[in-house]
This record gives sequence, structure tokens and C-alpha cells, in this order.
Amino acid sequence: MRLDQNPSKLIDWINTAPSPRLGLMFERYWQYYWANHTDNDLWAFNRQLHRNGRTLGELDALRWSSSIGALDHYELAVKFYLQLPKTALGTPPDTAKSLPESTQWVGPNVIDWLHKKYQQMRDQQLRSLTPDTLKDWMPWPIEQKVPRLRTHMIFKGRLFYQLDDDQPPLFEPYINPEHDFGYWLNLKRWHCLEERPYWLMLDKHEWLAPLQAVPPERILSHQQTREALRDYFGRHDSPIQVISLLEGSNNWQESERFFVVPEQWPSAQ
Repeated sequence: MRLDQNPSKLIDWINTAPSPRLGLMFERYWQYYWANHTDNDLWAFNRQLHRNGRTLGELDALRWSSSIGALDHYELAVKFYLQLPKTALGTPPDTAKSLPESTQWVGPNVIDWLHKKYQQMRDQQLRSLTPDTLKDWMPWPIEQKVPRLRTHMIFKGRLFYQLDDDQPPLFEPYINPEHDFGYWLNLKRWHCLEERPYWLMLDKHEWLAPLQAVPPERILSHQQTREALRDYFGRHDSPIQVISLLEGSNNWQESERFFVVPEQWPSAQ
């Protein structure tokens, strides 16, 4: 509640980010929360890991908790994946055995796969720091033996189902059954959404969370959104997120979220 009333410190922290990249913004929100809501813990963010003069990677977050004598290593990601039949793009050989039988999830740019990202975080990023290497580069002086090491994956985002697909997607066990979801379609099928009269086209930084405040001047009709999407795809070849809106008693509220993709997606990427 206090942050809602005076978000200036959070805004300042976000604005000092070295890049507006969405994944980095996601990390910055978590960093602000951890740094301001965890008493007596020491935090280190975005620490590069070096070994024998080589840079092995970057650790998203480390927490030293003196009360329990443990070091926590966190790796974070926020991703948005669209449902495709397994045969739509073929299957990368290194993930073929791990994919569900009839569903694959790919990013809007079609070079990012959910299963590959999960495996990378689990098998590489979260294993980059080991008890054997801890002592050589601990960011704080710890006056006791090398602590217990615990690893945590924070993997957020949204899955977008293919609109009007008759076959429900299959999910791997690590996908939360209560995940946030939306739908995707190409512009040719925009007429399928005619019963939803009010829309808003999202800027990329608005992908992270449900929109809480809808500027009335940005609200478009169904037809206006169609024209705006045609104009967008005349200049861009990347999918875009849009939301349908409901008019509440005091404000507009987000109803559903969609990815609209170019006509030839995913083969044109």
C-alpha cells in the first residue's frame, strides 16, 4: 500500500537499469523487493562468475542468510510462449525426447523454446555455482565454513493458446496448472473477436502484468484496432500483444490478453 501511494523510489530504481530489456526490468522489480523487504539478509545481484581467468556466466541473485547459515542462488526469467502443434516447426534434436507428444511452446521470435529455456536454467544456470567453487569468490566475508548452497528458479510469464484450437495443450509437470494464459491468432482471424468491442494495444513494457490503469485516450474499437494492427504489420514483422477491455463502474478493466501475429507466422520469422 505504501508503495502504491509513493512509488518514486521504485521508479528511480527501474530507471537506473542499464537497458529497457523486458527480462532486465523483471529482475529489477525482484531486486527492489528483496532489497527492501528482507531484513538482515545480504544480497548481491548480477554477479559475474569467473574461473581461471574465464567468465562463465552471470548469477542473477545471491542471498546470504546468517540466521540459517545458507547461501541462496536465484535465477530469474520472464517469458511469453505461443502454442503450436509439435509438427509445425520441427523439433530441435536436443529437446525431442523432453517435449510433450503434441504441443510445443515457442516465443514470438520463434527462436526461443520453453523446454530449452527450462533445461538451460535447470541444468546450466543453477549449476554454475557449486559448493566447491563458493569459497573462492564469496561476495561477503563469512566467518564460518562454506555455507549450504540452495538453488531457486523463478520462471514467470504467460502461455498463449491457439485461438479455437480443438485439442487442449499438454503440459509438462513443471508448468503450473494455474499459469497465466491468453490466446493467439493472426490478423486474418480478427473477425472472430468481434463480440469484444473495446481494445488496447500494449507497449512491450506492459507485457509483464495485468494492466491496472487504462488511459481512456488509448482505447480503440474493434474496427480501429484492426486498422491499427494492419498499420503495425505494415512496418513490423513481430507479434504484438493486445487486450480486450471491460467497462467497470469506475474504470476500465483488462478482460483477456492476446498475441496477434503476422500472416505468415511462424514460418516468416
